[in-house]
Amino acid sequence: MSLFGHKAHAILTHAKHCAILGAEAEGGQLTRLCYTGHASGLSTKGAVQAIGPGGSLLWHAEFANEDDLSEGHVAVHDGVVVSRVKHGSGHELQGRELWTGAIRWKLDVPKMVTRMGIEGSDSLIFVTLDHAVHDVSIASGDDRLRSPVMTDQAARSLIDHTRHPVQPFSSGSGSGGHADWSRVYRPLSGLEVYERDWAGSHELGVGWNGNADILGQGRYDGALTVGAVTVLGFELEVGGETRYHWYLYQANPKLLLAILRDDGASTLHRDGQPAWTGKL
Repeated sequence: MSLFGHKAHAILTHAKHCAILGAEAEGGQLTRLCYTGHASGLSTKGAVQAIGPGGSLLWHAEFANEDDLSEGHVAVHDGVVVSRVKHGSGHELQGRELWTGAIRWKLDVPKMVTRMGIEGSDSLIFVTLDHAVHDVSIASGDDRLRSPVMTDQAARSLIDHTRHPVQPFSSGSGSGGHADWSRVYRPLSGLEVYERDWAGSHELGVGWNGNADILGQGRYDGALTVGAVTVLGFELEVGGETRYHWYLYQANPKLLLAILRDDGASTLHRDGQPAWTGKL
């Protein structure tokens, strides 16, 4: 029996559409996962969905456009996912519960001219075509308009001082430490990512105390922590193509929970061992 025997849409295609918004683990396996991707055969739009215990599809929603994630028009914060759908000449923002998809609030706004940005503990900031600066409560959807901005430069300056709406990967500088590797990154206590120059490219590995499982050639993009799950991002050469991979680890105990790929060949693990392979 598969770990995630579900009927969820396969949306993990094309890395620029993909992000991990939420992840939970228990008993050595991934129990809930919320992620974005591309609706592919369903439509030309980006999408978000969450999968629950046993692989049941908790919810699925499409975005206004296929590039909403890469353009900064999707946000996640404090258990709320904010996305937008087309509504007349503008958009309707929707704040949804991360794990149920229940709509907590809706807000009609004109066309956005900047990305979203998170400021403080609850504010979602963005600028619209009518020069308005919106300060939206992520918890309630209350729109607290600020003084308008009149130039592109002023709008950029405002948004540049906010956090990105989806947590980015961070690799740090890396260091030496093992004779066989040029650089070592330590994204999690007791977990190391290794990199070395070999035959004109970068060879990568993951392991502990210098004992590495070789991943192949490519690039390490860094790590991010989502709840109690640490996600490592890699761009690896597969069959002559560069494919994006996410390695999901449970922090305590340190177990590999899943390897997600943007080419439809993801693997989910139980107790550190492969249990299911397929499209997510």
